[in-house]
Amino acid sequence: MEARQATTQRPYYAWDAPVKPEQEEAMRVLIVDDSPILRERVAAMLSEVSRDIELVGEAGNALVAMDAVCRLKPDAVILDISMPGKTGIDVLREIKRNDVSPMVMILTNYPHPQYRRRCKELGADFFFDKSTEFCKVARTFKLLAQGSRRDRIGNVCEGCPDAAVSCSMAAR
Repeated sequence: MEARQATTQRPYYAWDAPVKPEQEEAMRVLIVDDSPILRERVAAMLSEVSRDIELVGEAGNALVAMDAVCRLKPDAVILDISMPGKTGIDVLREIKRNDVSPMVMILTNYPHPQYRRRCKELGADFFFDKSTEFCKVARTFKLLAQGSRRDRIGNVCEGCPDAAVSCSMAAR
């Protein structure tokens, strides 16, 4: 007679369960512009781009913007240059002073080379002209929302046909 090994089934433990990848959090976005109409337009556009984008707040001036960045901790800030009081450049400088700062996209009617250069020096991740590059905002956020939180900014430039012109990350 052949000896058979006893087949005992071991108990099931929770750590034996298949590991599901952590669900990505939505990209949290703050819109900063003195025009309520533009803020509304950008918010509507972002809601159509992806369910992975959450509008966490809006600000109409620099002081409210700085408070909102500190309080809401957005992943991304869409920022105008010209606002009452301090400028968007002042806000950008303050945001990028922190060790952990959100991605900043400048969206402005002042696409002059000196503003582009200054924003890039201060750490802006993207710079778009409201008049001629507004559609790039949606395209950029769509690409950002497709990536994981870790590599959202790093990979977006590869998919952006105009990255060399509009994206300061391409030069880094």
